Parts: sequence; structure tokens; C-alpha cells
Amino acid sequence: MNAADITIVIVAWNQAQKTLDCLATVAALHTPPGGVLLVDNGSAPPLAAAVGARFPTVEILRLPDNRGFAGGYNAGIQHALDSGAAAVL
Repeated sequence: MNAADITIVIVAWNQAQKTLDCLATVAALHTPPGGVLLVDNGSAPPLAAAVGARFPTVEILRLPDNRGFAGGYNAGIQHALDSGAAAVL
């Protein structure tokens, strides 16, 4: 397995700047992952506009409500696997 087989899942809720900082760190990785999935865990306002403007290749899964830490990650992991990820980080 190599980095291209891995999807990084990040869950965020209502903290646009911290989310952008986290995504900047991931973007700076020496070996980039196969994909990055941001789970917007019911943020108000949604994070899609801020994230999409700066990181257009990041996939966003918008949940209609905050499912908590585990619920957000479980939704993200399931989405990544259903989309063909061999592994999730």
C-alpha cells in the first residue's frame, strides 16, 4: 500500500480557521494522501465556502447536524471506504 491508497478524514465543527490550518498542514505533507475528506459536522455556517476557496481538491461531506466526534468520524470513514479508499487515516 502507498499514500495514494489512503484517504485522510478530518471532522470539523464551527471552527473555520482551525480547519483551514489543519488542511494546510495536510497539504504540506511530503507524500500527499490519495484524498482528503472533510466532514462538516453540522457547522453553522457551513465550512464548504471557506474550505473550497482555499483547498478545491478537498472533498466535503456535509452532515445536517452535529453527530459528535465518533458519529462524524464514522460517517467519514464509511464514505471514504464506499468511495474506494483502501485505508483511512
